Amino acid sequence: MKNEVLTGVIIALFLIVTIAGYFFFFTPSTSETGGPDYPIDSGVVTTLEMTIIPVSVPLTSPNIRPVDVVNYSMNGYGVWQYGGGQDYEK
Repeated sequence: MKNEVLTGVIIALFLIVTIAGYFFFFTPSTSETGGPDYPIDSGVVTTLEMTIIPVSVPLTSPNIRPVDVVNYSMNGYGVWQYGGGQDYEK
């Protein structure tokens, strides 16, 4: 009986700490305007406003193995450009 009560207390404390930690660490902060706060960059946009589109690799570029990362950019791999926004779809 004593072990069952101790187990129940430990489980209850674990749940309380877990829930409190979730709200402390994972609740998004808000700015003065009431929206989300993005401390890294003030110019945050959504895909409604702008997208990022990969640029096609030139046909003259050789096939590069995944381990040869140093050769990617000099052969035209990993190039991106900005594109227009996308409409909202439901």
